[in-house]
Amino acid sequence: MQQSCAAANLARLPLPVVPGLEDLASLFLPRNGPVLPAHDYSSSFDFDVVAGLDPAYYYYPHSCDGGAAIATPVSSVSAERKRRRLASNRSSARRSRARRQRRLHELSLRAAELLGANQRLLVDLNRVVARHGAVARENARLREEAAGLRTRLGEVEVGEAAAAAAAGQGPLRGPS
Repeated sequence: MQQSCAAANLARLPLPVVPGLEDLASLFLPRNGPVLPAHDYSSSFDFDVVAGLDPAYYYYPHSCDGGAAIATPVSSVSAERKRRRLASNRSSARRSRARRQRRLHELSLRAAELLGANQRLLVDLNRVVARHGAVARENARLREEAAGLRTRLGEVEVGEAAAAAAAGQGPLRGPS
């Protein structure tokens, strides 16, 4: 059974020896396949070291498709670019988190403000509804009173007309 590319690359990495965990790579490799022992590169013959080249300036990519891995020089310029890019990304992430935090704080304040305004509007609405009920009751009472007064006025006019007819004078008229 073949191992995944990541597991194969992990098995090639030199790992520090931790007491009790001599083969740390086995913790990360699949349990159902063969486990390759971690290779200790410090004891192998390294031509670059013999030739006076510092192996820290070389990158050894591991090919997962069976092709040969070729060592490519890594310049200090690209390492500096990578360091600056990582620093820029961290700074950008920090600014993004700060913006998100500020926006969350602003939205929380706005929500609290809107809840307060909503409470005030509910109090005002209850006050207006109560006032409307009082005005509607007063209006109904005044309509009943007006209807009663119209009825009494009609009775008084009928009574006066009847009294005038009984006296033979006819309906009362104002001065001419």
